[in-house]
Formats: sequence, structure tokens, C-alpha cells
Amino acid sequence: MSENKTSEKTVRSHPFCQAHPVIAMILFSFAGIVLIELLGGVFTLLLGLIMDTKAAGNIGTAAAGVAVLVLFKLWFSPQFKGQSKSSLSMKWTLLMTLPGIIYIVYTFISQLIQFNFYFKPSFLYATRAMAAGFAEEPMFRGLAIPIGMGFIKNEKRVWLVPIATSVCFGLFHLGNITVGATVFNGILQAFCSGMHGFYYGALLAATGSIIPSMLIHAVYDFVCFAGDPTLSDGIMAGELTTFAVAESVVVSIVMVAAGVYLLKKLGDQKMLSVWKKKWSQDDPVSAEENN
Repeated sequence: MSENKTSEKTVRSHPFCQAHPVIAMILFSFAGIVLIELLGGVFTLLLGLIMDTKAAGNIGTAAAGVAVLVLFKLWFSPQFKGQSKSSLSMKWTLLMTLPGIIYIVYTFISQLIQFNFYFKPSFLYATRAMAAGFAEEPMFRGLAIPIGMGFIKNEKRVWLVPIATSVCFGLFHLGNITVGATVFNGILQAFCSGMHGFYYGALLAATGSIIPSMLIHAVYDFVCFAGDPTLSDGIMAGELTTFAVAESVVVSIVMVAAGVYLLKKLGDQKMLSVWKKKWSQDDPVSAEENN
């Protein structure tokens, strides 16, 4: 890593990210996972002094996810402006989040009907959902997508980057087979998670903000934890009906299709402009693209 002097700030160049952006995406995601595990462990020990161990672990993991996003921004500062704010108008930000909101409402109503109005929210479920939304989003999207959108030169990155991160997210959920899920359920959950992952990735790629995907991810998981009695610690361990399987697949595909439609309406150039704002014009990558 070398440094260039500007009038007021020190601007770092990142030759490895420039030369090998795909590898950088993988390495930063892996580093994020390791850091979240380490920081989460520290936060869990501290929080465990004042609350239940499981809840402390969940909150500690969520806090670690947020901390990693902050560290990422600091590492690429001042070029990278962070992921806390959407670079789209309020209208387009709401339109992009609409498929996720509709999916949450549909899941809530579907579960109420399917499980005879079973819904048992709890503080533990809330913290578990928070850990999923606030840690998994940084792990699989919050570090990889900004690098991909900032350093990959191909304009098709507006589609390739979300797809790549969604595949990784889906494969990650295959690990549920080792902790209680049947092989079929694990494959189904991996497929649906991959579909969700594409939407979450597209949401970040379009808006430049990770906040919408973190919140939608967390709220969706909370609805599932509290409203589906067949889940065991978030794992699909119970036997699924044919209707439940078909519903999961069809609704996931519909949500992705809605996301694709909105991305096409928004347009590739608009998404690219979002990331030119996120990566300062002082950034070597941005400056090179504009020449």
C-alpha cells in the first residue's frame, strides 16, 4: 500500500485491489468473517457479565459486524465515503426496498395461516435476528461489494458482483446440514438464501447503502424465528410439506425477479454513478475511470 499527498488529506492507493479486485473481494470477506468472530467473542465476554450468554453472543456478533464496517471505511478513508447513506433519491430507495418489505409481510401472514396463528416473539429471537442481519451482511456483502464496485473495471460488475456474493451466501448455508438440517432442507435453504442474497446484494449495489439490507434481513429472520415452530435455532430441521417447499422456491424467485426488474428500470449507469460518489474522485480507481 502506497500513499499520495493531497492538499489536506493523505490518500492511500491500493495496488493489490486494483490489480486483483476479485481476489481482494474474497480476502476482505474472509478477513471480515475472522474479525467478526474475534471481536464478537470479545464483545460477548463483556456483555455476558450483564445478560444471558446466548443473547450476549448474538448482540456481540451484531456489534462486531458494525465494527468491521467502520474499520473497512477507515481503511479506505478518505476515498471511500461509507455505506450508511443511500446515494439514490428517497423514491428509488423505497422502491428498491419494497420487494423485501412485501416478502416480510407475506411470510408473516403465510406463517400465521400455516401454523394456526402461532407467533411467539422473544428477546432471544430478536438478538438472533440482529446477529444475522448485522453480521452476515458485512460478511458477505458489506466488504466485497464496495471493492467489486470500486475496483472492477468491467461495467457488467453491477450484475456480476451481486450474483457472485449471492452464490457465496447460498453455499454458506449448506453448512446447516452439519448442524441439524436434513440434506434436502439444507439444499433448499441454501437455494433460497442464495436468492435472498442476490436481492440483498442488488439492494446494496443500487443504493450504495448497506442499512436497508441489514434491516430487511434482520426483520425477515425475526419473523421466521418467532413465527415458524419447525425451526430449531434458525435451522430447517423439521419435515417440510410439498406446498411449503414450492412456496419457498416460488416466492424467493419472485422476489429476485422484482429486484432484477427494478435494477433494469434504474439502469446500469445510475448504479455506476452511485459508486463514483461512494468512491471519491481522489481515489486512483475513480480518477482512472474518468480519464
